[in-house]
Amino acid sequence: MVMTLNAGAVKREDIFRVDPYEIHVEEKGRCRHFQPTDAEIIAKAEDLLDNGQIQSVEARRAGDKSLILTLGFSRTAAGRLIRHGFTDSKGKKRQDKNFTLLVKVFDCDDKTARLRNIISNAGILRTSDIDDAHNQAELREGGMTDQQIADLYKYPDTQKVVRLRRLLRLDEDTQRMIHEGVLSTQAAIDSLDVAPKKRAEIIKAATKPNGKVNGAVVRAEIRKDILNDDDKAKKKTAAPEAETKGTKPLSMKEVKALFIHRADKTQGYDPAIQQFCKDLLDVIAGKKGDTALDNAFNRLL
Repeated sequence: MVMTLNAGAVKREDIFRVDPYEIHVEEKGRCRHFQPTDAEIIAKAEDLLDNGQIQSVEARRAGDKSLILTLGFSRTAAGRLIRHGFTDSKGKKRQDKNFTLLVKVFDCDDKTARLRNIISNAGILRTSDIDDAHNQAELREGGMTDQQIADLYKYPDTQKVVRLRRLLRLDEDTQRMIHEGVLSTQAAIDSLDVAPKKRAEIIKAATKPNGKVNGAVVRAEIRKDILNDDDKAKKKTAAPEAETKGTKPLSMKEVKALFIHRADKTQGYDPAIQQFCKDLLDVIAGKKGDTALDNAFNRLL
């Protein structure tokens, strides 16, 4: 159909209606570490039937002119489910054997398609920190630096890139908890300071009846465990006469733990003290200098 638009300068794109089974799906291109659940796909299928397809999926043309999916994996799975038939969340049987998907077709190589997927998913906030951590690991393997990754994700600096990289050291079960939103990223990173078995025990003990993990409890238990281990190590190595010389000096780890505790808003300390503790921790970590310490004291006073 020929169409004339009174909309200024417009660009034509190749958009087709395609049987979702005719689109080749490669799971490695999904950019998600964990696949969506059956319930999520059913919900997406219901939405497509009830509200129509608002956003097209994207695919690239292969050498034989077939289509390889690059963006819209859940929508494509939902489209296939619609053609196959399914039982919706209300127990109703639903099917449309002629259902087709709107597909926007691009001519690009596999690497460019993969990058488009990562950028698109991250840009509209549909990926979890676990997804981002694995995608960023792939980008590093492809030769990108932390700074280039930070620029791609529009982070202000590389701190988040480095932070997310640490998540890859966690076991799959803990990663899944982060992905599903029941365990916070910060609490998970803090848990790396203890052995895997101890980490599992602490997370289990901090899990609420609703399945969510209390991050403050996790951090408090980890600090307690670290301090206990340091104390045990000191007792093993201390000379016998040292036990009678009064209070033992604190290690730097113990000092940091004390101030981290007081900087935690959930512990009920005065906001001025919390801010001072945060500033002091930055000085200890080398992020700020002596002038910042003087300013911190002045603000506290």
